[in-house]
Amino acid sequence: MGFSRERATRPRLFEYETIRSAPVEVSGIKTINAYLVDGADILVGKRRAPLSPDMPKVVKGSMPSDGGHLVVQPDAYDAVSKDPAMAPYLRPYVGSKELINNQKRWCLWLQDMDPAAPSQSSDLKNRLKSGSPDMNVGAVISGMGVGW
Repeated sequence: MGFSRERATRPRLFEYETIRSAPVEVSGIKTINAYLVDGADILVGKRRAPLSPDMPKVVKGSMPSDGGHLVVQPDAYDAVSKDPAMAPYLRPYVGSKELINNQKRWCLWLQDMDPAAPSQSSDLKNRLKSGSPDMNVGAVISGMGVGW
């Protein structure tokens, strides 16, 4: 981003194909707002209540509550993606660190997990048993009627 004391005749906005690419000027820019895009000067403010009364209050963002055992780091990705019991539940998990630094991370999203999956993978079974008390694995397991 560049600034000048001189009043520009028109705002200029540039895009880059990749971080090392040459800049390409975007045509038709009328104004550049606080979010550094062409658009109206509208700012999103803090809220304590949902925009819609039909939406639940957000209590916790994307912070894992399993002690990190369902988070898959790059060094474990190959093994998890090749495990037939875990691969269907592997999802990208992007936080600010990953977004800013172009890093990769995944999680095991077990919302619709097959109740038999833990008995088919010792790694998945160990990850579930290692979860924190907040994860309430016992309720998940008993709710599925799984006896592994």
